[in-house]
Amino acid sequence: MHLNFVCSLYEEQVKTGRFFIHEHPALATSWEEPAVKRVMKLANVQVSRVDACQYGMTGTYHGEDLPVKKPTRWMTNMKGVTEVLHRMCSGRNGLCSDGRQHATCTGKRAEETAVYPLKLCKAILQGITSHLRKVGLLHEGCMGVMPDAEDEHTAEYSGVSECDDEEIGMAKLQRVENSPEVPQRTGVQWIGATKNVGSVQAQGR
Repeated sequence: MHLNFVCSLYEEQVKTGRFFIHEHPALATSWEEPAVKRVMKLANVQVSRVDACQYGMTGTYHGEDLPVKKPTRWMTNMKGVTEVLHRMCSGRNGLCSDGRQHATCTGKRAEETAVYPLKLCKAILQGITSHLRKVGLLHEGCMGVMPDAEDEHTAEYSGVSECDDEEIGMAKLQRVENSPEVPQRTGVQWIGATKNVGSVQAQGR
């Protein structure tokens, strides 16, 4: 079962000091599954409730763009993410907190809500960034979570004057691909790896 599989990955992430984020509709029966309940009991795992309309979720109803409430629960072991994913709609009798009518989350609108609105994406990224900074894995002025490795090789590019950004970027990419911390592309297509943050995601060719 797919849910059991992903929950086993969450457990592995927590066990190895890494992080995960899980999202499902607030009223989904999956929250009562033993595998999910087991993850909830792991160290630092928290569950928060969100109404997606508070993060810009909308749908078209009779030609008008209206907020879609879509109650959702999020489970993660990143406190920074929980801190930004907590807003709930205060509207009553079918109205959103902004005064507009909620559009129902059905049919085509339900399919469209599978795509997170930009405001929600930004909130998630802000939460991740905040958490990584609090635990010392991300620092101001750094992109990514391997500043030490980047600092170590700064001298390699400090004297470059005739190479353009693309050449420097390719040189850095080659160095990263040859790093023992990054899986080599043999048999699988590696998508990304981050030091102490997440497991490598890979898909078979």
